[in-house]
Amino acid sequence: MCGIFGIIAQPASGLSHKQLHGIYNRLFLLSETRGKEAAGVAVSRPVAEDPGIGLFKSPQRASQLLKDPAYHQFAKQWLPPKDSAPLTAPLTIVGHSRLVTNGDQYHGANNQPVARKQVVSVHNGIVVNVDALWQQHSDLTRHALVDTEVITALLDKQLATDTNSSAAIQGTFRQLEGMASVATLLTDRPILELATNNGSLYLLEQRGSGLLIFASERFILEKMRRLPAIEQRFGIEQIHHMQPGNALQVELTCAEAIPYTLSGDAAPHSSPQWPAVLVDEQHSNATPALTFTSGPVILPDTQQQQRIEREFEGFHAAAQKLKRCTRCVLPETMPFVDLDEQGVCRFCRDHTPYKHKGRAAFEAALAPYRKRGDKPDCIVPFSGGRDSSYELHYLKKELGLNPIAYTYDWGMVTDLARRNQSRLCGQLGVEHILVSADIPRKRANIRRNVLAWMKKPDLGVVPLFMAGDKQFFWYARQVGKQNDTSLIIFGDHLLERTYFKSGFCGARPHIKGATTYALSRADKLRILTYYGGQFLSNPSYLNSSLLDSLGGFLSFYVIPHDFLWIYHYIPWDEQLIDQTLQGEYDWELSSDTKSSWRIGDGTASFYNYIYYVGAGFTEHDTLCSNLIREGLMTREQGLARIARDNQPRWDSFREYCALINIDPMAALDAIHAMPKRYRV
Repeated sequence: MCGIFGIIAQPASGLSHKQLHGIYNRLFLLSETRGKEAAGVAVSRPVAEDPGIGLFKSPQRASQLLKDPAYHQFAKQWLPPKDSAPLTAPLTIVGHSRLVTNGDQYHGANNQPVARKQVVSVHNGIVVNVDALWQQHSDLTRHALVDTEVITALLDKQLATDTNSSAAIQGTFRQLEGMASVATLLTDRPILELATNNGSLYLLEQRGSGLLIFASERFILEKMRRLPAIEQRFGIEQIHHMQPGNALQVELTCAEAIPYTLSGDAAPHSSPQWPAVLVDEQHSNATPALTFTSGPVILPDTQQQQRIEREFEGFHAAAQKLKRCTRCVLPETMPFVDLDEQGVCRFCRDHTPYKHKGRAAFEAALAPYRKRGDKPDCIVPFSGGRDSSYELHYLKKELGLNPIAYTYDWGMVTDLARRNQSRLCGQLGVEHILVSADIPRKRANIRRNVLAWMKKPDLGVVPLFMAGDKQFFWYARQVGKQNDTSLIIFGDHLLERTYFKSGFCGARPHIKGATTYALSRADKLRILTYYGGQFLSNPSYLNSSLLDSLGGFLSFYVIPHDFLWIYHYIPWDEQLIDQTLQGEYDWELSSDTKSSWRIGDGTASFYNYIYYVGAGFTEHDTLCSNLIREGLMTREQGLARIARDNQPRWDSFREYCALINIDPMAALDAIHAMPKRYRV
């Protein structure tokens, strides 16, 4: 989920100090795309006469860290000066660009690299059994929340009894659940261990060159290769992919690497060459340039919660009285529902059962894109939700494709979704490319728009809260280009079509559309006009998020979407999906709902509460109605499902408010006071 990288340089490389700094800085900045919330670096001097490891960590993105005066002092101490003199001694630099999951970045111990007595490690991925491992190894002391610490602690523990570092890597990985790519420096010998269980590690190397560079993505190294200092030493064929389940032991004094597997024989034993050095760990006192931070989860007092629940029960009772379609479960408050004399809605009247193209047609569509060897066949946009999770399983295990999972993390991908991503990618051995937005800025934009909405609540403008994630279409194309594949396979399906989000803006439903977001040009213009009117009547929307929102609209509605959709070919089977994910991958569910849908989206509990209070229904009503029309659910089952799934998800609601730093009680009061589409 983060970016890890490193440089192992020898005098034989012919690099000057200035060239080394240029390579290192460029590598750090390119890795920032994978995490912009914290950064850190470890520098190793693997020289027997004067061994040492210096470590610097900061709660800033890499581009800010490199400008930090405290870092400049660290660099003067541990890196050679930026002059044209040649490198005269071996030097290793290992870095990390962090996307925060476990443990906030303002507590230095949560940032990477993480050091123990005998090891210094950086890690990309999520250890989903981190708490169980700490309980199992109760003799180890936990100092932080970051899951990387348990990897470092396990390595340190094993090295205390068996000095074979590659065996320690193997033993540690056997205990990990979830995807992990790790780079570990040893403090008592000139060794770097690289290991990955999902393939998110690439090497730029040439035997005898005196230089080895690694990074989390091939594209990063392709960019690096174009630097003049590197281009003259390497060809494109020197970029190697570390396959899932593989590891590499690198001798830092000569940059020679010995490959081994995580499940086979260990690499040859390298004995300690000096007493374990004391790591010089330094921290930045700087704060990120953008001062927006998430707040704590605010729990209401008993009286407040009781009042809110009483008010909700009043809205719920009124919603139960709404007239609903006699075939599906859509209520009369649904835009363009048009109930006829028999009580049947227009969606049921106009419905044509969907015909899947079938597996054979799917395989035929995939055939031109299949590649030999370990090259990726396709990109799978991967939210961590159930449909994209099953898609990844199906493409890898059922069809034998070699996909790359791609996630655009805009700040509302839940930690639960991230853990499920880690489970799937780790177990399937699938490379995961994560494009990280400027998450504090994205959350600040959401906050501005939610606060603006609270001044004048309107159902049509609610999708503005989610505008920041729509760039994932654009980035999907970019990731495809970077990895030399034009095939992008999405996991959304027509049963998820809601219609009402655009319907509240006056856009008529495009029932025959082939995608969940199909709209005519006239309706796209109608939506823009509606938003324009809302912005003029509520100037608080005219804030710094406008460009980001416009970019989301263009990405969602304007750029070509010539993708493939898996569920156009194979049936979407909810029971099969849930059973497969939970049975084979221990896929995690949310504690505040029985549904497995939308639990990876941090915004869903908030906007669905708005829709239920304002209109008496949510996305669950439209999903169940679509299932009923397809014969996948009875109306009675649908009514029971929406009664269950439309209950407020209080925990997730409050977590959302904490992420964007708004008062949940103020938000609830604004929602409860908004105009309703039904009589209370």
